[in-house]
Amino acid sequence: MPLTDAQIERYSRQIILPEVGGRGQETLLQSAVALVGIGEVGRIAAWYLAGAGIGRLDVFAIANDPALESLGEDLADLNPDVSVHTGILPNGTDRSPAWAGPYHVLIDTTGNPDTLSGLNAAAIALRIPLIAGGVRGARGWLAVFEGHDATAPCVSCADIAQRGGDGSGEHAPLTAAAAGVIASLQTIEAIKLRLGIETRATGIWLQYDAEALTMTERLLSKRPDCSACGPRSSLRI
Repeated sequence: MPLTDAQIERYSRQIILPEVGGRGQETLLQSAVALVGIGEVGRIAAWYLAGAGIGRLDVFAIANDPALESLGEDLADLNPDVSVHTGILPNGTDRSPAWAGPYHVLIDTTGNPDTLSGLNAAAIALRIPLIAGGVRGARGWLAVFEGHDATAPCVSCADIAQRGGDGSGEHAPLTAAAAGVIASLQTIEAIKLRLGIETRATGIWLQYDAEALTMTERLLSKRPDCSACGPRSSLRI
């Protein structure tokens, strides 16, 4: 659908970017993203995604949380273009990927090993990207997984679930400013994926240290024998 005058005004700062333009903004408004986790990183990322004009934004907590409903209302008030839905992440996500459909991108902000593994399985089965990240204290991390691709590693390939469990958490102590950095990066990667902008984040473990003001990268490799995304995986469809 062509942008209305109100939408052109609302997204003017994005539309003037050559990487976005009017067509790109239309694509964002037709996009569906699922975000898991309503800790500091999750809440900030949800605000950024709604502000960017992601047309459908579903926000899931991993357990019942009274803040979930109010967050949904706040996001709906922030941008009337965005259809916001909230809920509790269903059990058995890895075995029932239909809960996630249809989404274009999954985002995990919890760093919870079980949650991350389940979302990894769902992303592979649905053949969509998973953007994972989290923060503890002044340190954060980010990685983009496209395990459905024959050459790209998944969470299981890189043992990211365990690494992430050591470095983040839905309600772990953190520095709010560091959370904002990781949330910003996750939002940017989601937008890039939807607009077809090349990203270096796939297959890279990015670690951010706010105290030292550094970002370091580790290359991740796909394991041919991976039980989640390998040729013998039961999750591939």
